[in-house]
Amino acid sequence: MEVRYSKHLQIRLKLRGIDIEVPKRIYERAEERFLDRETGNQVVVQRVQLYGKEREVMIAYQKEEKPAIILTVHPLKEEQKQRRIAWLFKNVVAQFIGQTGLINQATTKIWR
Repeated sequence: MEVRYSKHLQIRLKLRGIDIEVPKRIYERAEERFLDRETGNQVVVQRVQLYGKEREVMIAYQKEEKPAIILTVHPLKEEQKQRRIAWLFKNVVAQFIGQTGLINQATTKIWR
C-alpha cells in the first residue's frame, strides 16, 4: 500500500526517535481501527518493538486521500488506549441518551 507522510509526522518521527518505516507497518498491519468522530480521521493501534520493548503505538491518518496521508504517531502508555476508549464510550452513550451528567456519574467507577 502506498502512503504519504505529513510534515508533522516527519517531525514527530525525528523527535521521538521512531524508525521511518514504523507508521507504514502499523497502517498496513493493524487490526484495531477506530474513527475519531471529532476530526473524521482514522486511528489505528498496533503493538510494535519500540524503545527496547513491545508497546502499543497509534497512528492517525486521512483515508479519503489517495494515497492515505499518515498525520501523526504516538507511543501509548500502559492502559492509555483503554482510558481513551472508555472516555469515548461514555460520551457516545451520553449523547445517545441525552443525559451527559448522569451517564458520567454512572460509568466513572466502571471505567477507572
